Amino acid sequence: MDRNSIVDQLSESVLQVTFTKADGSRRVMKCTLRPDLLPERPITNQKEGAHRSPPADTVVAYDLDKRAFRSFNVNRVESIENV
Repeated sequence: MDRNSIVDQLSESVLQVTFTKADGSRRVMKCTLRPDLLPERPITNQKEGAHRSPPADTVVAYDLDKRAFRSFNVNRVESIENV
């Protein structure tokens, strides 16, 4: 599965993504990018252009259990299921 299709799915639903972390441990994350489930973003004082985009093989999604944004590498994904 490629990054764009994962992001598209996350934008519409909640997914359970199982992947291998960089340290070799296995992680199961219930996450989404649905706007109605994301926290409101606080106003920041970052300079324009200070935002860095993630690498092309990385997905940043909102972890519903940790209540924070987390990332995973699409090349390390074992499975994706709708929740």
